[in-house]
Amino acid sequence: MNNHLIEQQEEKEKLYETICNLSGEDIREYTRRHEVVAGRVVFSKILLDENHRERNIAKFLGVDRSSIYHYKKIFENIINSDKVAKELYKKSKRYFYKNITFNEEKTNDFDKSEIMNELIETRKKYIDILNKYNDMQSMESNNDIDIERFYDTFKAISDNVKKGREELLSKKIYNTINSVNSSLTY
Repeated sequence: MNNHLIEQQEEKEKLYETICNLSGEDIREYTRRHEVVAGRVVFSKILLDENHRERNIAKFLGVDRSSIYHYKKIFENIINSDKVAKELYKKSKRYFYKNITFNEEKTNDFDKSEIMNELIETRKKYIDILNKYNDMQSMESNNDIDIERFYDTFKAISDNVKKGREELLSKKIYNTINSVNSSLTY
């Protein structure tokens, strides 16, 4: 009986190391990030198929036992909707059942996901830069505004108006200007 428990603990540690190395994520980390949860789902599925108990898996991962039941329930959805999780499951299962260590086989399939993540981050940075550029362009397109003429007014407004109240102030200024203009034209 005791040998069986030691064997199961070794299996958990081996699978944990494999999944962490393949995914680049620590599945014991206290987070709800999709990549980590997908790794936990894969980890749980493989061990449940090997007749490990839910509570032992939960204890190893540092999560509640109900999480393992939830992982069992969502396994098919995760695998069908997430290509990276599906590939992680296939590779982890292969390593686990063939007793292959992580370094014995290339991991080019997961380099693709890392590249995709970098591409997404780069795209976000590009969009931020583009938005800043467009804001600067729109400010330059306001060259017809005579800023010097109203410099003292702008200074008084920026010195005395609290942040977040600009929209209310602009409405009041437009109302005042419209009132003055309508009173001047008979």
